[in-house]
Amino acid sequence: MHTLPKSTTRRRDFQDPDCWAGDAEDETLVCRVCRDGQERDRKGALRHEESKDHKENLKSWRRDKQSEKDAQQRAQAFAHQFAPQTVASQPDLLADMSQDVETIAFESVSRFLSGEAVIEFGSDSESESDEGTPELAGHIDAEEEFIPTEGRTRMREAVNRPLDTASPYFPWRDRREFTLDLITHLPRSVLSERQLDLLIWSMKYNGVDDVPSQNSD
Repeated sequence: MHTLPKSTTRRRDFQDPDCWAGDAEDETLVCRVCRDGQERDRKGALRHEESKDHKENLKSWRRDKQSEKDAQQRAQAFAHQFAPQTVASQPDLLADMSQDVETIAFESVSRFLSGEAVIEFGSDSESESDEGTPELAGHIDAEEEFIPTEGRTRMREAVNRPLDTASPYFPWRDRREFTLDLITHLPRSVLSERQLDLLIWSMKYNGVDDVPSQNSD
């Protein structure tokens, strides 16, 4: 059995030729709408099309076909709408976005806590001449108005007391002040709760006293 070829001129007499499956010569036809499995000749098929049952089944069959077609169109439109959009002029854009602000901030803080940035900062201070030291103090004075209240107070204390350029935490007094000042001015929103827990643990591990807790009592 096969669907009647569209080129068959004898199909013109049928209401809906797609409803019928037949052999090569159209000698035997089977109704695909009623699915009764009964084989009919051409005249019997034409009579069957006029029956009430066939007409009712034909309406349901056409609705099902239209619903299936609509569903396929919606699925194609949905797939097209949410298909990944590529940017030809910037092929590495999506890869670069994987390293977001949160990751960069956490890596920077980790470097400070590990001592790498402190050593580099101290090395730069030690390499400066004595003549360069007052310039640093003057620079701090000039920028004082841009420093938050707590930071401004600490900077003023650092300027008023004798400068200890040998300290790796200069201009902070010690590691505790340096670390707390860093954490105080780091926006809380750039760190996730898990990363903040790890950061607090790292501070305690490095011997920092009075480490603040993010848990509210």
